[in-house]
Amino acid sequence: MWAILCEVEDESALALAVLLEKAGLDLTVLCPEHLVRATHSHRIGADGASACVRLRDGSVLDPAGLTLLINRFRAVPETHLARCAPEERDYVRSEWSAYLASLLACCGGPVLNPPFSDSPGGYPPGELESLHFAALCGLPVAPQRITEDSPFWADEDPGPLSSHLVVGDAVLPALPEPLAGGARKLAGILGLPLMQVDFAAGPDGEAVFHGCSGDVEFRHAPGPALVEALQAVAGNRPVQGDRP
Repeated sequence: MWAILCEVEDESALALAVLLEKAGLDLTVLCPEHLVRATHSHRIGADGASACVRLRDGSVLDPAGLTLLINRFRAVPETHLARCAPEERDYVRSEWSAYLASLLACCGGPVLNPPFSDSPGGYPPGELESLHFAALCGLPVAPQRITEDSPFWADEDPGPLSSHLVVGDAVLPALPEPLAGGARKLAGILGLPLMQVDFAAGPDGEAVFHGCSGDVEFRHAPGPALVEALQAVAGNRPVQGDRP
């Protein structure tokens, strides 16, 4: 079974769920509200961790039975935090982030993307970091003017962007080499096996790196190719882990 963990208003993830169900995949969609209202059994021992989640509808989820989990968890629902005293809400957020990381580590298959520190949905690369590592990976990066009061790309409109998804070893829609190889290397460095990379057009029409994120828009990728790439990731079962 596959699972998508996403917000109820995450249209991109819900569109992916429809695509996967049409492809005949066994899929469950979970919202953060489902998790915070569920009954959890979580054990950590010398042999590792195990978990069992009993949802409010009576169904039981065993993370070990999941062969792929797409993690779009963004934050503990405000409706849940409303039950806490204001001074305790940061503590509750931190505890949930820690628990989620341990819970998803119990999954039997890959997690795209694994939680990172206080970012439950995966590592959030900053602009300067993205530029630095993109250049190291051989992606074309435009010179940037960095001043105390001027953010990146503030001086000009980049125009239409070309967006591509890195899904394991696949890049969708396809990019020519060495752009595809550079995008895969960047995803590996950032610890984002599922990553969106955006390119703007340079002065001569050439592709220039503009940014990247683990918060991908699935509708940028061709549907059948996206399903095939996710199946490849689930079949390869890469080792889960935090950002290197």
